[in-house]
Amino acid sequence: MKTNLSENNPFGAHRYGFTWEQVNSDDVTLDYGCHDGKVLSNLRCSPLSVGVDVSSDAIRVGQERYPDLILRAVKKGDRLPYECEFDKALLLDVIEHISKKKELLDQLFHALKPGGKLIITVPGKHLFSFLDIGNLKFKFPKLHKRWYIWRHSKQEYDYRYGGGNPFGLCGDIEIGLGIHQHFTHNE
Repeated sequence: MKTNLSENNPFGAHRYGFTWEQVNSDDVTLDYGCHDGKVLSNLRCSPLSVGVDVSSDAIRVGQERYPDLILRAVKKGDRLPYECEFDKALLLDVIEHISKKKELLDQLFHALKPGGKLIITVPGKHLFSFLDIGNLKFKFPKLHKRWYIWRHSKQEYDYRYGGGNPFGLCGDIEIGLGIHQHFTHNE
């Protein structure tokens, strides 16, 4: 990823900085997996832009922090209710958390206007990918559970990683995926 960065780019030399350079002030943008909307709030896009996420908890926090943003909770597996509405669609550090990647990409292409642009960022696969902290819960589940309960609480662990998660997630990864995926250049 090579791009020239503007002086006023709030993200700098980062994947979000690249995204900031791609989105213009008149672009109606869909940010899928927006979490609380922080990235969307820092983009110079149209006020008609929309952020969606499967975590209604994150959306609720985002609506409090960024009351001017349009943020919507979507249920895992539900189709997006958008058709040819967006100039740009963002999938920033999200697709590695999704089990049905093709279905999601089809929905995002459907949501784009003709000639729209889909911007995707993913973690790259490299020699040290096995050290990804996002995969500790899968590689060392007992250790992760002990650490998380010590750091937070058993109730919080059960909500995020146990059967109590209402969003179909194990932490931030869809149940059943079982790994925080990294991608080669060709992938």
